Amino acid sequence: MAGIKYRGFIITPNSKQLPETGEWSINVLIKKHHESESVVCPYSLEQTLPTKREAERTSCRLGMDIINGRVPGCSVAVLI
Repeated sequence: MAGIKYRGFIITPNSKQLPETGEWSINVLIKKHHESESVVCPYSLEQTLPTKREAERTSCRLGMDIINGRVPGCSVAVLI
């Protein structure tokens, strides 16, 4: 899945299949472009999901929730 633009950021799911279980991780990269550089931060959950599609969708929702300040302990302040 390609990155999506959301409120001035680019959210890119980065899910990986775990060889031990075959399930997919919930990982997301959030990028912010500035005039001379881009800053990227990774975020993840310990939860796994059975399909890549579910993991990618959940990763995108996680990114949106982080940007909206809805995930305790996660912030995009370092990207701004």
